[in-house]
This record gives sequence, structure tokens and C-alpha cells, in this order.
Amino acid sequence: MSDLYASLSLILANTYAADKEIRQKAEKDLEGFLKLSNAFNGFLGLCQLPGTDTNIKLAAALTLKNKARDFWQTKDPIYPMTEDEKTYCKDAIITLILNETYNPLRSLLAEVLKGIVEHEYPTNWPQLLPTLVTNLSSPEPIKIYNTLIIIRKLTKFYQFSKLPKRTILYDIIIAVFPTLQGLISSLLNHNTIEVAMVFHITLKIFYSCVMHTLPKLPVESQSACDINFWFQFMSFILEKNLPENDGSGSEPIGQQIHPDERKQWR
Repeated sequence: MSDLYASLSLILANTYAADKEIRQKAEKDLEGFLKLSNAFNGFLGLCQLPGTDTNIKLAAALTLKNKARDFWQTKDPIYPMTEDEKTYCKDAIITLILNETYNPLRSLLAEVLKGIVEHEYPTNWPQLLPTLVTNLSSPEPIKIYNTLIIIRKLTKFYQFSKLPKRTILYDIIIAVFPTLQGLISSLLNHNTIEVAMVFHITLKIFYSCVMHTLPKLPVESQSACDINFWFQFMSFILEKNLPENDGSGSEPIGQQIHPDERKQWR
């Protein structure tokens, strides 16, 4: 397996080579690798392999992002996968994202996941949503934040959907929002950059869920999305102090001071 990863790493590195002949050969070799059995998992494995150069991981994730449809489309996939391979890869990419701390790689992997969701969720991936809800209560802050990134990607995929497909978004709201609202409530008095990032991503999730139309949930589930709570939360965020360049240590602790840096962080 180590030889396989070494070969794939070299191929990916050479696809960015300045020499045209080397680059073209690498692209041909990459196409050959994509046709191998369980190739999708090979790229995922490289992304989580200790000691792998970050740029190689990014190249592997980018390849999966660009080729996801060719693996996962249900009709005539270019790179067919067995159901066992698909199940393993779906579990593997969730684990990868939940533990990833490098944002560029995490963002690419989330795009890969979106490509899988397009063809697998919810019919062939019913366990995805329960897994996300469970990880929202993880004792590890990084897993909570990364779970929110996945939920944001999931809600964004369905944000413009119309009925009946929009009911998938409603199912996500019903499952996720009670835990999400509880999480926000528990963090309101915490003034750190990490909490600010959680607030940021949760507001994006809410935006994706309501931007097209307010949720029309079944009567028995309407309490799952407390609109008043979200507007109160937005009011809280708008009224929250920002740090000034006076050395006072104003909240939220750790946020950039210079206006240009604040814009980049946003």
C-alpha cells in the first residue's frame, strides 16, 4: 500500500510540473490510476496518510472534487464502484472532514462530500444525518465545528430546491436545529475566536435554510425551527462589541484588530 501511495503522490506532483512532457505523462498516469479498483478510497487514504506533503493532499482532494460525478453518478459512471466501496468511502470522508484542521483541505473535502451527496443522499446514505447530529454533541470542539461545515454544505445544496425535493431540507432542519439552537445558547457568553467562528457558520446554515422561503414544517415539528430564537441571536451578534486598537482586549478575544484583516477573516 505504501508503494501505491508513493506512486500516486509522484503522479499528482508531476501534474503540476513545469515540463510539458512530464505533466502530460502524469495526467495520463492519473487517468490510469482513476480506473483502478477502489481508486476513490486511494485518494482519500492519501489525504489522511501521516507525513504526506500538504500540497499532495490538496491535489488528491482537488482530483476527487473534479471527478466525484464520474464515480458516484448512478447511471453509467465512468469509474464504477461496488456498494461496499461506496459505503467505505462515505464513512471515510466523514471521518476525514471531522478531524481535519487545515482549512483549505477541509474546504476541498467538503466539496467532495457535496458531490457524493448529490447522488447518494438521502436514499443511499440515511445514516449521514444521524451521524452529524451525534457529532454536534462531541466533546471535541474541532469535530463540532467541522460538523457544522458539513451541515452548511448540505443545506446549501438544497437551499434553492422546490417541493417535493425541498422536504429533504426540512428533514435536515427538524433533525439539526434543536441541537444547533442548544449549542448556540450554551456559547453566548463565551468570547473567543473559536466561538465567533461557530456563530459565523451557524448563521450561514440558517441563511441557507430560509433564504428561499421560510420552512414549512409539519405541525408536529414546527418547534424545531424557532424563528424568534434566530432573530434574537442575530440581534445579539449585531450588538456584540468589536475590538478596538486600544489594547483593551475587547471581545471577541483573538479577533483581528485591523479592518482589512477583519474583512479577510469574515
